[in-house]
Amino acid sequence: MRKARISHGLLLATLPLLLAGALACAASGATLLVGDAAGCEYESIGAALAVAASGDTILVASGIYSGPENRGLDFEDRDITLVSMEGPSATIIDCEGLDRALEFHLYARSTAVVDGFTIKNGSADFGGGIYCVFAAPEIRNCRIKDCTAASAGGAIRYSETPGGILENCEIHHNSSVRGGAISALDSGIDIRDCAVEYNVAEHGGGLHVSSEETVTLDGCAMRWNEASVQGGSVYVNTSGSFVARGTRFARSAAEEGGSYPSFGAGGGVCAIGGSVVMEDCEFIYNSTPARAGGLYVHADAWEIVSCHFEGNAARTEGALWVYPQTPESTGTVSGCVFLENDATYGTAAAEIRQSDVTYCVFHRNWAGSNCSGLKEYYCHVRNCTFTLNASATGQANIGGERGTIEYCVIAFAQAGDAFGFSSYYLPTVIGCVIYANAGGIGTEFADVRWFDPKFCDVYGADVSLCWNSRCRPDAPDNQYGVLLGALDAGCGNCNAPVEPMSWGAIKALYR
Repeated sequence: MRKARISHGLLLATLPLLLAGALACAASGATLLVGDAAGCEYESIGAALAVAASGDTILVASGIYSGPENRGLDFEDRDITLVSMEGPSATIIDCEGLDRALEFHLYARSTAVVDGFTIKNGSADFGGGIYCVFAAPEIRNCRIKDCTAASAGGAIRYSETPGGILENCEIHHNSSVRGGAISALDSGIDIRDCAVEYNVAEHGGGLHVSSEETVTLDGCAMRWNEASVQGGSVYVNTSGSFVARGTRFARSAAEEGGSYPSFGAGGGVCAIGGSVVMEDCEFIYNSTPARAGGLYVHADAWEIVSCHFEGNAARTEGALWVYPQTPESTGTVSGCVFLENDATYGTAAAEIRQSDVTYCVFHRNWAGSNCSGLKEYYCHVRNCTFTLNASATGQANIGGERGTIEYCVIAFAQAGDAFGFSSYYLPTVIGCVIYANAGGIGTEFADVRWFDPKFCDVYGADVSLCWNSRCRPDAPDNQYGVLLGALDAGCGNCNAPVEPMSWGAIKALYR
């Protein structure tokens, strides 16, 4: 059944522009028109697809397309462009809970295109809305909603796909066991500028990856997704690479942890194996009753760069947990901000192993027990700033085992010491500044300095330095000649000393 809504006049007026766009996607071939207006040759998408060949374009008028001729549509190995005239709001494929909408098989390349549809109410074992097997179509400007898959990929399932592209799509309110929205099995997928929201699964509410290839999220919003086990928005178990750039993971939740080695739930992302890269990402208000409210990493290599972790919550490791796959595994955590994360037990902000941790800010994190800022194991921690953190049991801003801690600033802790290390596992500490911590220094180290670092507005969460701070690299009384802490000058001279405030007074500032 098809309910089309297009006039002959509108078709004639818009056809030249639409054809120009379609033909840009298909260098040669026929254009087949679907709709009930004059000039349309086919009443259903299936009828046009049945006669289309590689290189053809199927141009679809606005309307609601349902019934057996508009679902279970198989592109096979043909590189066909399927494009709507008026976009996803006006062009809807309703599967009525009886099948998926589209299927791609047998090495259809990225020259197979789907552009500008809403796909809804799809249902299948794999890929409730779209199923790609040995095929890499380009899917763009689509909305996929209210679809379900019994096994994997509530909205889309990629299986052994050699390079699919998913761009500028909205994928919401879908469900499955693995990948409530998207599932990628042994597939290389590039997901760009997509909103993946309100999806539900056991593993990976938004995205589930099990692949030896590279899966990339670029400029996406992964929000309000939920996993009953692991990876509220994303679950990755790979020997390949998972890369996220400029992506926001927000307000997602994972309910439980599973068994070792994947016993951390990862309220935002749970990434296991292979290489994990996170650049310019945000982890905001994700949660789990298990481990790692924001990001859980158990990998061979990792780069977590310029990421922002705020308001995440967990039983242990409120924001970030990094655990190497092997004793040789190493990685980087650099330029990150950890703000107002909390853990009822375990480190409030981050527990990190075998990493270079540089130029990070840990501000106003809260631990019910254990460290309030960072627990490091065999890390090189350099140029980090710890301010206004608190542990209910009075434990330290930073603790763990061995490693090196240099040129860090630890100040204004509201509850707890600066350092908390066993005498058997002491790190090397060089050139750190300690000031006005409620519990004092904790573990004693020789090469520390005691003075006001002069932040621009520590109680307003601005921990850049005043121009006349002794922590600045060119300050005449900085004996190390390097920056101390994470940030250089951000304001002019500050002459009045900063007075410590109570924890209650600080909380009042954020109400």
